Amino acid sequence: MTKKKTLKKALLSSVLALVLCFTMLIGTTYAWFTDSVTSSGNIIKSGTLNIDLGIKTGTDDDYVSVKENPTKKAFDYDKWEPGYTEWVNAKVTTTGNLALKYTMKIKANGAVSALAEVIDVYYKPEEVAILADGREASLAQLTRLGTLADALAGTIVINDTLIPGTNDADFATLALHMQESAGNEYQDKSIGTSFSLQILATQYTYEEDSFDDQYDALAEYPVQAVEVTDASGLLAALADGAKSIVLAPGDYGTLTLDGDTDIEDVTIDADDAQMLMDIQSGAKLANVTIKNYAPTGTTGNSDGSVTIRNGSDVDITFEDSTFKPGAGWAGVRTYDQSTSLKFKNCSFDGTSSKYAVYCASGPIDDLELYGCTFENFNKRVILLNGSYTEATTIIIDGCTFKNSTSDGILKALSPFADGSTFTFKDNVLENFSANEGFFTTNKSDVTAPIDLTNPTFTVDLSNNTKDGEAWVPQGLTVA
Repeated sequence: MTKKKTLKKALLSSVLALVLCFTMLIGTTYAWFTDSVTSSGNIIKSGTLNIDLGIKTGTDDDYVSVKENPTKKAFDYDKWEPGYTEWVNAKVTTTGNLALKYTMKIKANGAVSALAEVIDVYYKPEEVAILADGREASLAQLTRLGTLADALAGTIVINDTLIPGTNDADFATLALHMQESAGNEYQDKSIGTSFSLQILATQYTYEEDSFDDQYDALAEYPVQAVEVTDASGLLAALADGAKSIVLAPGDYGTLTLDGDTDIEDVTIDADDAQMLMDIQSGAKLANVTIKNYAPTGTTGNSDGSVTIRNGSDVDITFEDSTFKPGAGWAGVRTYDQSTSLKFKNCSFDGTSSKYAVYCASGPIDDLELYGCTFENFNKRVILLNGSYTEATTIIIDGCTFKNSTSDGILKALSPFADGSTFTFKDNVLENFSANEGFFTTNKSDVTAPIDLTNPTFTVDLSNNTKDGEAWVPQGLTVA
């Protein structure tokens, strides 16, 4: 009996000891050899690249900053005659902390006359003063680079670099001299409506990264807009390969792009200038954008404000533009050709006109409208003729249709081909009715719906509203 009690006590003591050990271990952490180091004060900050042009003419005591005084002119005289010379000192500076390369260009605004062929360009990359000995001695200090026509054509190139902390400024002297041999045929002519002396700058291979100093070897100069004042100036700018063009306010009439037109990656800021467009057979426009365009009227009784003729190949985008075709047929009318049309944040006023977009006798490859407004239509907003043998894309996204007693939104006279995309989403209808149906096709029954049940189609008809309530587009048959 005594042995059993003794054994029980021993076992109980052992258990209590184990419990106590585990309890102590629970509150215990492991210990390791440790250390730490922190790199603080690291910096990632972009550098600054800037450039300015200072001009000093005969009436200036010192260089005048063009950035601070943008109306400062290097050449400003309207009575040029044979023998006349104009002398300008220029100073190119940077206050940034990045090395840069720059180029100096002369750009005409508008059509250039033959006058440019008899004006010589003299240059020296330092500040040179006019000598008391006269014109010939002064010009002898400089180098004749060619004519102003050469400079405008880009065959005269002036390039240099600025390295902050080493050379923050370059000086140059530029003189223009009208040849004494210029005859009467050069009277009453001009170098465009005006011309610009431009300094373009970009990164230069000077600073080094972890590898070398060549990371910005392919840096390109910024694209500068060419300003034009009439249709002939616009055609000349396109022919010269301008990629960014700004139209001065005014009436440009009808811009005719003939079959020899072949332009790509061009942006035109119309600045609300009045201009119609007639794109003729054979013309090729690839990735062309027209902004702030506000045409009124059409190129003909059965045409559009923009008319795209049979046999052309057009990819064009209109942004922030207003179309008022009036008594004509459409804002944009296309014929039987390969056409891609995109409209972003545009408005169409259908007063007295038939359509916003009319594809007259053939299919369209791509029609996309984003954030557009259609108002005052009594006919159909979009009419698509033609027989579709290849896939097409129709996107109407985020648009507003309002204040119209119309025939409908869209009529497609033939079924779409396999692989087509049809999107009508996030649109708003306000006080907009359709006499023949919102979406229809041309069969014996003009109100017949458009069939979108083809399993190869991509269709999105989501999130549309009519007069404040959710609306499922009527006239579209879906699977």
